[in-house]
Amino acid sequence: MAAGALALIMIPAFLWCVAGTRERFTAVADQGPRLSLFTQFRSVLGNIPFRFVMGIFLCSWVALQITSNVLPFYIIYWLRRSDLIATVLLTVQGSAMLWLFIWGIISRRIGKKAVYLAGMSFWVLVQAGLFLLPSDQTTLGIILAAMAGAGVATAYLVPWSMMTDVIEVNEIQIGQRLEGISYAMMIFFQKLGIALSIFLVGNLLEWQGFDETASAAEQPASAIMAIRVMIGPLPTVLLIIGMVFAFAYPLTRERHRKLLDRLAEQRSESIEPA
Repeated sequence: MAAGALALIMIPAFLWCVAGTRERFTAVADQGPRLSLFTQFRSVLGNIPFRFVMGIFLCSWVALQITSNVLPFYIIYWLRRSDLIATVLLTVQGSAMLWLFIWGIISRRIGKKAVYLAGMSFWVLVQAGLFLLPSDQTTLGIILAAMAGAGVATAYLVPWSMMTDVIEVNEIQIGQRLEGISYAMMIFFQKLGIALSIFLVGNLLEWQGFDETASAAEQPASAIMAIRVMIGPLPTVLLIIGMVFAFAYPLTRERHRKLLDRLAEQRSESIEPA
């Protein structure tokens, strides 16, 4: 029944994405010989904006995954309200879904970089609030979960949207678009971030004496503090590092506009005559 309910939600969402996708196709002249896999890797890794995007993505994604993995422990062992797990998770994801649309609109006005910095700044404040939250303030905890959606949404939205821009840098540099290898590397870092976050959460809890058979009242103070650190300071450090990457991101709106002009000129010169 749960799988059926989730399918009813997910399938229309996928179909909506497909219906809203428009492929851009331009007939161009032969772009040259097919590049070897090694050459593609070297070209993508030599793309400086790509490196910054990977730094932004990995920092925000690991912070998000650490928070997601430790959140049930935080609710059960700090707030001592296991009945609120579903409510809090739904609040975070529902808020993030709403903010995806809001940030999408705002990014057209102020740019992706500014949106990321704004969302991360907001998220850092929320993480600090969760660390400092008294254990008896469950209502405030739910409010913070709703506010966290604004930052979570930028982690979902901005790095992926930046990828289209950095791929165009490759097209300028070598005359070929390397979407496949670029997104493959991003997915690799995504899986790496998930694995790293699970490793960190599990091992930090073990190192601090967490006992999965004990109740919230019986857990050692060191384990409770580890949970609070992983819900607050640890993700915050990663988010701040990601903000540094975003602040130094070299592909500004003006540079990207000039890049698109160069690409349009380059493509017009390469269109095959009828």
